[in-house]
Amino acid sequence: PEEIAVLGVDDMEFLTENIQVPMSSIDTRLEELGYEACKRLEELMSGKVKTPAPVLQIAPKGVVQRQSTNMLAVDHPGVQAAMNYIHARFQEAITLEDIGNHVQLSKRGLEKAFLKYMGRTPAAELRRVRLDRAKKLLTETDDKIEAIAFDCGYSNSSNLSFAFRRTTGLTPRTYRMQFRKD
Repeated sequence: PEEIAVLGVDDMEFLTENIQVPMSSIDTRLEELGYEACKRLEELMSGKVKTPAPVLQIAPKGVVQRQSTNMLAVDHPGVQAAMNYIHARFQEAITLEDIGNHVQLSKRGLEKAFLKYMGRTPAAELRRVRLDRAKKLLTETDDKIEAIAFDCGYSNSSNLSFAFRRTTGLTPRTYRMQFRKD
């Protein structure tokens, strides 16, 4: 669920809200598009714009999020609670025992449920969330790697570097240089 989402287009509420899983949709600004089309038609008809007129592009407003893009939509209440806990507290020094205690499942029960519903362990999910945050900070900020490590729940930059290299094959510094958004 965190890798794939289903989106509709035009954000027609009567459609997106009245299906079994409310569908997230792209708000294409239909009303504004209509006004701009009328304005362009009037300009063409009055000769203010020559044909062929340049293409007018109106950027979408954004995504209106509903359940179809809810990455925490999992059928197992313990896994869903654990996912919520991980996403809310990944910056802290949490352990699998902390997560299990929070959702009232044994460590083994939590792992089995995660594997069944998520296809990975809770530890892998915690690492994924932390590394996703690290990647974002590496490409969008000038923060030092040590500060990014703390912000992502690692006790030091060496632990971040080890997890980063094991997952991506790159050091955080190399990743930053390759994927930096300037």
